[in-house]
Amino acid sequence: MTLKFRGVYRSKTQLSPANLPNSAVQYKEADDLASLSLQALIIQVPCLIVLGISVVLATLVNGEPPSNDAVQFFVLGCFVGFLLSVVQTLVQAMAYPRKAEMELWASISWAALFIYSTTPVSKRRFVFISLLPVSVLGFLPLLLWAFLWPTYSALLGIAFFGITSNAGNLVNVFHTLRQVPRGSMTVGSGFHSYWYPVAD
Repeated sequence: MTLKFRGVYRSKTQLSPANLPNSAVQYKEADDLASLSLQALIIQVPCLIVLGISVVLATLVNGEPPSNDAVQFFVLGCFVGFLLSVVQTLVQAMAYPRKAEMELWASISWAALFIYSTTPVSKRRFVFISLLPVSVLGFLPLLLWAFLWPTYSALLGIAFFGITSNAGNLVNVFHTLRQVPRGSMTVGSGFHSYWYPVAD
């Protein structure tokens, strides 16, 4: 595995093109960062609804609204989630094939790091890679918080940041599950993703 830090991401022209087979099909997806941000925002809405329902249910079960301390620990959890985003990015990189070459970019507008690779992976593996960060730092802390409420409200903050900051990965999963046939390979090239049959 090779991981190189490439600096601050400013334009889609910075992303390296892949050596695509003739049968490669481009994803029907956003053409620029603004459109991708809008899609990510749409994905965030149901996620925030789930978080909101979780808080309401926990409040009903506990019999009282969150205390000031719980709110403060929630904010602290969001900050911890931001710090852990570096770890989650490295964990995501480890999910790629052993010989994969990857680039690590910092996005100012997204306030996040992201992995980019032109190494082909199977559809199943790409979905796993995309879901790994939001599962580890989003859904898992949310599940733990549901059982430990209200003592560990910082977990809710970590879950909030982990889910909302990975909306772009959830967009990738949505497009992949809808567009890519079973058994196909996926690969990134420039700003877009492509799929092609394994036979290629």
